Amino acid sequence: AVVVGTSGATAASSAVSAAEAAVQAASAMPASIPVTQPLPSAPPKGRTVLFMQCEEVECSYEGTGMKAAAEAIGWTVKVLNYQAANPATLVAALQTGLQYHPVAAFFSGVPQEAWQSEQKAYAAAGAFLVDNFVATTPAGPGVAPGRAYQADMTSLGKVLADEQIADSGGQPSNSLVVNVPTYDVFGPLVTAYKAEIAQACPACQFTEVNVT
Repeated sequence: AVVVGTSGATAASSAVSAAEAAVQAASAMPASIPVTQPLPSAPPKGRTVLFMQCEEVECSYEGTGMKAAAEAIGWTVKVLNYQAANPATLVAALQTGLQYHPVAAFFSGVPQEAWQSEQKAYAAAGAFLVDNFVATTPAGPGVAPGRAYQADMTSLGKVLADEQIADSGGQPSNSLVVNVPTYDVFGPLVTAYKAEIAQACPACQFTEVNVT
């Protein structure tokens, strides 16, 4: 016979409740935009921003949103293509983009060490480089903060593990974690996922598969 201690059952139940609450909170759509402080004046018209579009479909979604935002304030978006798997193409696109006298260049998924050679030129031009979806937050001259860095991805990895725990009710379950090591932004996500599973549901299991 196997005797389950009351403290063990209580801890498991508490972990499931915490996971369910985390999933519910993460699944709720915001009712309002959290940024409420107005600009001191309307942005000047006629500026140009660069959108560096990678080969992934997610990049096209970002570009669509950026075009809509730029149109709303009377700005223009110039789209230049690059391949995230070949950082040299991003550097070439950034060099080309300076001829359009941009106020900023937006792109995703390429660590700073691959494009930092362009920071000095952009800073001298009064333009910003905004890199999103990388594990380490970019910094230094010519760089403006974007989104989806280590803290964001750590939170996402934790809540994905919580979803597995909530769905299974804390019972033994299996999941498949598909990682793309080319994009280092997924590293913190996978690390956080593993840590949450180990801490909150030791009986749960996962298989990690790396793909290109």
